[in-house]
Amino acid sequence: MNFSLSKYSGAAMMATPILMFAAHAATASVLSGVTNKPNNSTFFPGDTITVTFHASGLTAGKATTVNIKVKEAFGYELASASILATADASGSAYAVYHAPSTRYGYYRVEAALPDGTAVASL
Repeated sequence: MNFSLSKYSGAAMMATPILMFAAHAATASVLSGVTNKPNNSTFFPGDTITVTFHASGLTAGKATTVNIKVKEAFGYELASASILATADASGSAYAVYHAPSTRYGYYRVEAALPDGTAVASL
């Protein structure tokens, strides 16, 4: 391929400076959760069910809320809670939730941060 500037004769050719800005990209927050029986998450009525949530990518020292819903197999909400968690110097925060365990059944735990970051159902 041949490229010629001759067709631009008579036109003023100026070097245009290209400005590059290095901006720090905002770190997206991430929310994960695990039960106290992570291998199978099978519980019986009366068992202690502890769900620990970990949020990262938060603003250090800033408090956020982890909004939690417990739903049964057909999607009916059985319990909910909002837990305040403050990010440490690295932008991580933990919240611990004690879920109800009053009957047999399939349950789904949903959790989200105020910015919409959600954890996959537990």
